[in-house]
Amino acid sequence: PGVNPVLAEFIRESGLDAHATEALLASPPEVQQAALDRGSVRGARNPSAALLGRLKSLTASGGALITGSTAFAPEREELECFCRENNIDERARDILLNASPVAVKMVMEKGSVLESRNPSSVALARLKEVNRHLEGRA
Repeated sequence: PGVNPVLAEFIRESGLDAHATEALLASPPEVQQAALDRGSVRGARNPSAALLGRLKSLTASGGALITGSTAFAPEREELECFCRENNIDERARDILLNASPVAVKMVMEKGSVLESRNPSSVALARLKEVNRHLEGRA
């Protein structure tokens, strides 16, 4: 069977390398769809790395889609707005866009980082702290 045309278009439009393309195509259909639902990776500094990070955040250790993790997830536009309002740089924005939706929501719920000397570093430190907390809970 051929590649899903929507998937093929995403791969082409994103300029993914062979490794990222293979990882996406080898993922279960529900993971592929969830990865595409998060939007384009074309604007990322390294679209292939961004997609691989996205696939990793979407799957549990067994490769199954993490279910329920998006129940309280921020919409992409909500996260984009948070990044703009808090002067978060492109690198940190890309990391947040590809992180676990639950972790990102928890980072955003901690409030503004605009008053800090380096808002991007503070946001990423929050993400690291939240991920440690979530891993400890699992």
